Amino acid sequence: MLVGLSSHSLSLLADAGHLFSDVIALGIALLATWFVYFSNWTGLDVAVSLFIACLVGLSAIPLLRDGLEVLMEYAPPAINPARVKVALESFATVCEVEKLHIWTIGTGQVAFCAHITVKSTGGEERDRLLKQLQTYLEQEFDIRESTLQLTNCNSMKMAELHPLMSGDLWTQLTEKKRETSAAQPK
Repeated sequence: MLVGLSSHSLSLLADAGHLFSDVIALGIALLATWFVYFSNWTGLDVAVSLFIACLVGLSAIPLLRDGLEVLMEYAPPAINPARVKVALESFATVCEVEKLHIWTIGTGQVAFCAHITVKSTGGEERDRLLKQLQTYLEQEFDIRESTLQLTNCNSMKMAELHPLMSGDLWTQLTEKKRETSAAQPK
């Protein structure tokens, strides 16, 4: 039962830890009861109770830490985002990796998302590249949940050429209105 619990389920890990601490506490309580019965030293009962309470409390600390990492969506310390970025940019058709996010969604489960600009490719080539990138992330970094947004390098340059795509539309409209009102005679 205890094999492989370290990375699968937080609740199974908690159950196993609780079972283990119960067995240890039972053993200690039986020894203390035997000692108190024969020596009549009742102070040992209080000392053992406090020791067992500390044992249970200390065994909960790693579980609380792991649960907090999941709730706060921490980046796993074993995965270096800069290394992941360099690895993805080493693919021949990848131009740039931006907005890279890595976080923990469960014990041993890591999620990943990124915006990746790629050289001009067709639909099938893009799908093949997406599958290659996801397989690479799973094999090299053990990232099984990944969302990758692929954008063509050339389409980004085209979008910047269009006047409505560069800058704030509201700013452009108000500037145009000021120019026309300044040019009109009063």
